[in-house]
Amino acid sequence: MLYSICQSSSSSIEYDSSFKLNSKINGTQGFSSEQGTNGVTAPISHDKSSDRDFKKKKMLFKHLGNINFNCQSSSSSSSSSSKINGTQGFSGEQGSNGVAAPIRRRMSGNSNDLPNEPNMSHLGSKDYQNVYEPAQDSFLFIDALKKDVEYLKGLRPLVAVEIGSGSGFVISYLSMLLNNDGYFLSTDINPIAAMTSTRTATHNNVRLDVVNTSFLSGIDRLLGNVDVLLFNPPYVPTPSEEIEQGGIAASWAGGIDGREVIDKLLPQISNILSEKGCFYIVLVEENKPAEVVAIMKKYNFKHKVVGYRQAFNEKLYIVKFYRS
Repeated sequence: MLYSICQSSSSSIEYDSSFKLNSKINGTQGFSSEQGTNGVTAPISHDKSSDRDFKKKKMLFKHLGNINFNCQSSSSSSSSSSKINGTQGFSGEQGSNGVAAPIRRRMSGNSNDLPNEPNMSHLGSKDYQNVYEPAQDSFLFIDALKKDVEYLKGLRPLVAVEIGSGSGFVISYLSMLLNNDGYFLSTDINPIAAMTSTRTATHNNVRLDVVNTSFLSGIDRLLGNVDVLLFNPPYVPTPSEEIEQGGIAASWAGGIDGREVIDKLLPQISNILSEKGCFYIVLVEENKPAEVVAIMKKYNFKHKVVGYRQAFNEKLYIVKFYRS
């Protein structure tokens, strides 16, 4: 289901006629699983017959509390591209097996009974005029999650969140990888991207709530309760003013060194994650990954490079940060 954070401090919940709210759960407002009439941002069905899932949901609402949501949509049509030049070395902690091998564009086979990539056939060229299309960084991300599946399943996450979910490709894959076991939420500052994430989740039978907001703004009750956090940031170095363009530019315009948005989030990570929580982020050489690692070390985070590849003129890394 898609939500957009209201600016009002009122405790009421406003909603579009395409969406419905169910009865209160444990004193907090619940989220309906009824389908909207427009079929575009329709929520997926939640199996309320399962006591286990219901108890998890009740636990989550205890964490979330009353959140003021307003369902809305707006249009934006900005498209741009930018080359990334230059290289800087990055020596990251790599674990016993070294840096992950480059991925293929499409993952083949299912020898470990793990899911392949989400089905994106519901989206076309018109959608990608306003939303970032899954590309090499996206495929590297899901391949890294697949390689790290034993760690993720051992973590037994209750709450998993992606910031800046775009098309919903990565968060949908994580849900598929974990068999929809847990609560999955994503946010995006671009309202069209937020709607698209919902469509992708629905198309792949994934349980996902989506909030149109920046980072986790307005969802303070999630702080300290996120077990898995994903972020494919706008990492392309650009003039600072391009960050404010909105629309699809929000998916790639990263400001100086491609770090301006990243650096706003890093100090918040320790407050967002649970004690056992981990944080996966996409970085390129131009972001000076060693500096990012040094910043996170100040917050007592260890790191591991769980994915790497060179795609055209980009050197891409997936870095996992964790406490222990």
